[in-house]
Amino acid sequence: MDNYEGGFDELAIADIIKGIESDFQSWATGFVPLIVGSHSDPSHIPKFETCMKSMRPEVALAMAKTVFYGDYREILAKVTKPCTIIQTTSDLAVPNSVGFYMMKYIKGESTVEIIENDGHLPQLTAHNQLLDVLSRVLGFGIVRDDQNKQTEDQHDSLLVV
Repeated sequence: MDNYEGGFDELAIADIIKGIESDFQSWATGFVPLIVGSHSDPSHIPKFETCMKSMRPEVALAMAKTVFYGDYREILAKVTKPCTIIQTTSDLAVPNSVGFYMMKYIKGESTVEIIENDGHLPQLTAHNQLLDVLSRVLGFGIVRDDQNKQTEDQHDSLLVV
């Protein structure tokens, strides 16, 4: 499988691992704004930073190694169920090329849905747009938090994400 372009090169991954190993708290302070995205609501950064820093450094290190050193591209051809790959317009960790690569190699019908936002965490920074995509893909009526009232029949189809 060729023509794959991931988010971080080997040197960047080595720097991430080194940063976690040497001073996890400082590393998290610098990494969180990059992952959250530069155009999101600034209040999202301290929320995610608090969450990130609550993780034990050894757990963060193990998780980072699993995520950044793992390569599961060979299983894409084994995926036969329909898939919707959801990405933001600009994600430092996972560029849009990854979603389109996955779509190309997944054997089942697949599509890429792009949410107009930056960062790696649309569930935090673009939750209403994410709910719109999920609602459309899953065929559920989802009540977004920017909709002020909810009727009884809307309640029956509410999906909590």
